[in-house]
Amino acid sequence: MPVFVYKAADRRGQTIDGVMDAPDARAVVERLQKDAYYPIKVTATASARRSCGWAARASARATCSP
Repeated sequence: MPVFVYKAADRRGQTIDGVMDAPDARAVVERLQKDAYYPIKVTATASARRSCGWAARASARATCSP
């Protein structure tokens, strides 16, 4: 499954960065919207596949290990 890097904002305007496995960018946008985030940028990565699941929202920058 492709890996996407995203930036999104919550209702207060606080931004988060994260990484998500998804079939396409649209799925990333739908997941963010479902979780009350407003997608700012979603980009497919060319890096090795990473499995990190859904990133924690509380952190300012969500990351995962390969």
